[in-house]
Amino acid sequence: TSQVAGLATVSFTEDKIQKGGVRTARVERRTISDPIRTVALVAADEGRLAKVQTRFSGWIERLRVNETGQKVAKGEILAEIFSRELFTAQQDYLNAVRWSKEGAEPAEGLRAQARQRLELLGIASEEIEAIEASGKPIRALPIRSPSSGYVTFKGAVEGLFVEPGTELFEISDLSRVWAWAEVYERDLARIVIGNPAKLTVAALPDQAFDGKVTFLQPLVDAQTRTVRARIELPNPKLVLRPGMYGEVEIVSASREGLVIPRDALVDTGDHQYVFVEVEPMRFQPRVVRVGARGDSVLI
Repeated sequence: TSQVAGLATVSFTEDKIQKGGVRTARVERRTISDPIRTVALVAADEGRLAKVQTRFSGWIERLRVNETGQKVAKGEILAEIFSRELFTAQQDYLNAVRWSKEGAEPAEGLRAQARQRLELLGIASEEIEAIEASGKPIRALPIRSPSSGYVTFKGAVEGLFVEPGTELFEISDLSRVWAWAEVYERDLARIVIGNPAKLTVAALPDQAFDGKVTFLQPLVDAQTRTVRARIELPNPKLVLRPGMYGEVEIVSASREGLVIPRDALVDTGDHQYVFVEVEPMRFQPRVVRVGARGDSVLI
């Protein structure tokens, strides 16, 4: 500690201290664990997003999922698409299957090649088996959901012509979500990957959700002087939804040091200092460096 420029030692009488409500407290050395509290925004887990696209061109003949936000199961049919390319590929496969059954010598190799072509076009095994079982090509091929979740994007419209790479749907599995927390630069040294965290959201004020820090973005925002910390949270009841706003409390590592009452710290914004009783009833201002703040202050 050092003295504060522009401030002098002050003296009080016992009467002034009592009338002014001045209190004194001893500095203590102890270990404290002060959580970091900040705001957070719930988002979908990017590792649980699935884009539904086609590998062929064609026309959407029928939509089975018509609304954004609709819940779907893995394997559920989302749409049915007619494709000339796909229709021809199915006919080639069925011809190869027939020749193979008739015992034609090169037919087995042709059958494997025709099946592989269907697979490369993104046709599921269950659809290929259905084509072979019926002996007829499917006019409008089903497009199935690759995972269970909610439709968070729908670009598919009945009658729309689609090309390879056209994004038809986005499916979000919300059984686990992220919360992006804004952590001030001064608190970065107190956070490590794996720190436990607790989230509360405005929509569910009586509930708290436990998670942990899994990632810290490498860049500091130049305007807010914050870094975004990603917290992963299980969401088995699907009550946490992307876009929800809340507050997060991140458990930081315990630290040992000198502790003073919170009210004893004078913070001007430029300096932090305390008044130290150097003699009975005489108090000298001294600069301190604050390590953590809570009900008590670590210096």
